[in-house]
Amino acid sequence: MPYIEYVGPPGSGKTTIARQLLSSDIEMGFGRRSLGGDDHRKRVNILGLPPEFHAQLRLITGLIGDIFLALRFAYCMRAPWSLRLRRSFSMAYLLARSRALANSKITWVLDQGLQQHILTCLAHNWITHREALAWKNRCNSKPYAPSSTHLISVPISVLSHRMQSSPKHIGQLGSLSVLEYARRNVRAYEYLYENAL
Repeated sequence: MPYIEYVGPPGSGKTTIARQLLSSDIEMGFGRRSLGGDDHRKRVNILGLPPEFHAQLRLITGLIGDIFLALRFAYCMRAPWSLRLRRSFSMAYLLARSRALANSKITWVLDQGLQQHILTCLAHNWITHREALAWKNRCNSKPYAPSSTHLISVPISVLSHRMQSSPKHIGQLGSLSVLEYARRNVRAYEYLYENAL
């Protein structure tokens, strides 16, 4: 059964809402270890993949295609090659994990997935708007597509406030101010989701 993916700018509350959904339905599995905490129900393995044999078999049979797509992603990026390689490695992992989750018999909840990866790359101007939209559409189709995508949007002022009180988000700013980082992510989100509707 396909997975559920939450998408939104950093600080929008994806992880919080995903945890609320998981706490309301004990049949669901958490698609990232960080969502699970000490929860002992069905969980992903150490690689963040579902434990069922058939899902992992499907993962292995499509791995070459995932790697090829990830290399294409690196090629279209506008960034130093060291960053391209890191991002394409993440892309290959996310593609493989998405296929495995989509072929599982469990419904998984994911707060950081393929679409969030594309949003982040667009917010940093590592890919163009046109490329980001094309990649979003590709990752929203079989065999990678979630059963549903939950979009979370909050005002820039709220994002900025949440980021300022989060060491994780402060560490992601680089040379940007909190406000500029929030604006870039909101603009990327609006382009990919609000303007594309």
